[in-house]
Amino acid sequence: MKRFLKEFCKRGLIAFGFGPVIVAIVYLCIAWSGVEDTLTLTEAGKQILLVSVMAFLASGVTAVYQVERLPLPFAIFIHATVLYIDYLGVYLINGWLKNAIIPIIVFSVIFAVGFALVWLIVYIVTKKSAINLNSKLNTK
Repeated sequence: MKRFLKEFCKRGLIAFGFGPVIVAIVYLCIAWSGVEDTLTLTEAGKQILLVSVMAFLASGVTAVYQVERLPLPFAIFIHATVLYIDYLGVYLINGWLKNAIIPIIVFSVIFAVGFALVWLIVYIVTKKSAINLNSKLNTK
């Protein structure tokens, strides 16, 4: 557990500094979509801090894959659950997502599809790499 917490904090602190960059990207996308908005310093500070914490948690939770006694499907479930709650919470608190059933359902579907696609790509790349490695081992 001590090793997990150390790895969690190390990964989280690396990502923590990307919070302001993420906020900037979100607001540039909102501006490019034609929405005009102004932020108070308090709102901007709150959003930067919340997104920095979001990045810390999102990156830190990947340490779950380092826990050797944890089955991979359970680790994936923990990772997905923490990311979902983390992102949804920050989006709702910052007002980037309306607190209504339809936007939350749309967000949930997009999150699930995106998470599944990322894992499908990881699976395909890992399987291809393992096949190539096994092929090289069998030829020697």
